[in-house]
Amino acid sequence: MKRINWLDTAKGIGIILVVLGHSVPQIANYIYWFHMPLFFFISGFFHKQKEDFVSKRVFTLMIPYMVYLAFLTIIRFLHYGAPTDKRIQIDMERFIFGGQQLGGFYTVFWYITCLLFTGIIFYVMLSYIKKEMTLLITILGMYLVSYYFSENFMAIETPWSIGVVPYALTFYYIGYKSKNFLYKDNEFFLLLLGVVPVTIFLYLDIFWVLPYKLNMKSQIFSTFGLDIIIPLSFIVLTIAISKYLAKVRKLQKVFSYLGNASLTIMYMHSFLLILFPIYFETPLFINIILSILIPLLFDTVINKFKLTNLLFNGKVYYAKNSAEMEISKREIA
Repeated sequence: MKRINWLDTAKGIGIILVVLGHSVPQIANYIYWFHMPLFFFISGFFHKQKEDFVSKRVFTLMIPYMVYLAFLTIIRFLHYGAPTDKRIQIDMERFIFGGQQLGGFYTVFWYITCLLFTGIIFYVMLSYIKKEMTLLITILGMYLVSYYFSENFMAIETPWSIGVVPYALTFYYIGYKSKNFLYKDNEFFLLLLGVVPVTIFLYLDIFWVLPYKLNMKSQIFSTFGLDIIIPLSFIVLTIAISKYLAKVRKLQKVFSYLGNASLTIMYMHSFLLILFPIYFETPLFINIILSILIPLLFDTVINKFKLTNLLFNGKVYYAKNSAEMEISKREIA
């Protein structure tokens, strides 16, 4: 797949925001407004309606999911000591349920299973719904379901974060339908389109005129309408900034490098942020930088070998017409 530099840059910005959201509580609320909707938007942008979509999706998402689950559990046991039988039982129950019950080292795992079901459901929709208006109405219906669920049943945890899927579908769909528009050289228009509402919404929240909260993992998306408008405004601004950064070669390389390793950083940064203050007396900003650099180094190493690429990145290599082809999941995170 041909790389799209500004999208790699957007993923790079997104993954930095994920790390900051888990380490700097003073700004976490604003980051939560849009950083995960951004990733669902990008995944929708990359969606391809192929017959083997579901099988590839399951394979490329769930193999790294299981491998990192085991990898991080080993690290956790090495740090906290051998688990008791009760601890193992609790862990197994949480691992099976997934979603909101996974915190600490595993705090981002909800996103993977939610993305899996979001992609599969959208694939089914496109397979059976042929009229654009019917598809749009269906997506709006899913958003209404998500709003009603968050408003009335937010505290009810759902396995594998399935309860977040109807809301995630909104941004997945918008990303999918935005392809032709975003391929254009329209970064200045996007910048204006994003910066004005973003400024307004930040002002309204900071001065308590219109306090706002959104947290996809916690199933908090119960401010009707604004739960689409506010994240989408930030997404548009992020894409505009990404398009400008992609024109500066050195900056584009840095952010694209981060974007290409976004899934590795996503899986690994939480346990590093937890353990660094325990073992080292280093400033927070150093811990943040290391929580990005160490996964980057790890990603560089695992990319060198097909087996580790398969296990940790979900990449599959196969021969076709005497040429080696690659199925990559880089577009999903």
